[in-house]
Amino acid sequence: MTGAALVQDLLDEFKGEVGPEDFGLTFRLYPGRLRDGAVDRYSDGPVFGHRDEVAVYPASTSKSFYLVAFQHWVETGLLRPDDEDLRALSAMIRQSSNDATTYLFGRMTGTTPGGKLPEAEMAAWWDKRQAIQRWFESWAWPEFDRLRLWHGTYEDSPYGREKAARAHGGNLIAPRAAAALLHGIAAGQLVSPAACGRMMDLLDREPERDPERLPPDYSDQVRGFLGAALPRDVRLWSKAGWTGETRHDMAYWETPSGRSVVAAVYTVGGHMSQNRRFLPAVGARLHALLEA
Repeated sequence: MTGAALVQDLLDEFKGEVGPEDFGLTFRLYPGRLRDGAVDRYSDGPVFGHRDEVAVYPASTSKSFYLVAFQHWVETGLLRPDDEDLRALSAMIRQSSNDATTYLFGRMTGTTPGGKLPEAEMAAWWDKRQAIQRWFESWAWPEFDRLRLWHGTYEDSPYGREKAARAHGGNLIAPRAAAALLHGIAAGQLVSPAACGRMMDLLDREPERDPERLPPDYSDQVRGFLGAALPRDVRLWSKAGWTGETRHDMAYWETPSGRSVVAAVYTVGGHMSQNRRFLPAVGARLHALLEA
C-alpha cells in the first residue's frame, strides 16, 4: 500500500465522518532503527505527505519543541536548571502538564505572567517572549517556514499580558515540522546525542502501554492516538495533543525486527477531537506498511 492508497483507505473507512481536509499526515519508514543514528534529515528520505505542510494549532505537540529548546538552553548555559525545572520538564512531556509548560516557557524566555503592561513594556516583554521562536528560525529548516512558537499552553485560557499577546496570533505547527523534529531527536542529531537520549527517555510511552495499570481517569497519550493499535512488543515514543478542536500525535516506533517509522498526524475540528478511532486506525495501517 502506498501513502496515497493509505489515505484513500482511511477516507473509505471513515466515510461521512472524516474528509480529506480534516487531517494532515506525514510519515517515513526506515529499514533499521533510527535510534542507531542517521546523518540525513527527515525530508531527505522517502517521505509521504498529505496536507503535511498545512500549519495548524498544535495543542500539546508544541511541548516537544520546548523540550528541545530546554536542552539547548541548558547545554549552552542560557539556563541553569534546578530540581523544579527538571520536575516541570518531566511533567510537561510525560503528563503533558500545561502548568509545567507555561512555567518553563517563562523560564526560558525570561518573561513572567501578570497583568497587562504599558505599551512600551509590553513590546519589550513580547520581544523576549519570542526567544524560542527565534532560535528555531535560526535553523533555517524549510520544514519550519510556517512554525510559530509564541506561547505556553493553558488549562482553560491565558490571562493578562499572556492573553494580550494572543493578538499576535496563536502557535502554529505543520505535521512535516513535527516529524522533522522527532526524526532529529530519535537519530541523536539535535543539541547533542546525550540530550537526545534524555529527550527519548521522557517521550517513552512504555508506562502508558498497559491501560489496566493506569490510575482511574488518567489522561494518557496512547489510547485514542497512533500507538493504541500497535502490538505490545513494539517500542513507542510519542507526544500527543488534544483540545476541543484538535487531536494530534507525533510518534516514533520500532518493531522487534528492527524496522522503524516516524509519523505525525494533525486533525482539526470538534468531530475529529472526539474521534478516538481515527488515529489508532492510522497507526495500524502505518504499522502494516512497516511490516510489509
